[in-house]
Amino acid sequence: MATRLPVGPFRDQTFRAAAALTAYQYCLVKLASATTVTFCGAGEKPVGILQNAPADGGQAIVRTFGESYCSVDATVAIVYDYGCLSAAAGVGVKNTTDKGPIVGWFRESLASGTGTIVVDVQVQTMSV
Repeated sequence: MATRLPVGPFRDQTFRAAAALTAYQYCLVKLASATTVTFCGAGEKPVGILQNAPADGGQAIVRTFGESYCSVDATVAIVYDYGCLSAAAGVGVKNTTDKGPIVGWFRESLASGTGTIVVDVQVQTMSV
C-alpha cells in the first residue's frame, strides 16, 4: 500500500463510464468516445487515473494531472521515478523499454506483489 498521500495541485476531468467501472478505482483509463472512458488494456494510451468507481453510465472522475493513487502490479519491481505503463485491466506496471504511452511517473517503489502507490500523473508518450 501507499506509504504517503498524493499531494496537489490536481486537475480532474469528468467523463461518463462506458461500462461498469466499479472494480477499477485508481486504474488507468482511456477514452472510449469523446465523452466516455473505460479501463486501459496492455500498452494502451491512458487519459488519466480513475478516482472513483462509477456504474455503467455513471460519472467517472479522472485525474489528468497531479499525484494520484494507482493500482499496480510489481511482477517486475517498480522503482521510484520510472514511467507507469498500462497492463491488462488498467493496472500500472513499470515501463521497461523507455518507449510508449505512460500515465506518469512512480513516486514510490514496490518490490513485488500488487498494491496501490502514488504516481505523478503527466500523460505522455515516451520515445528514445
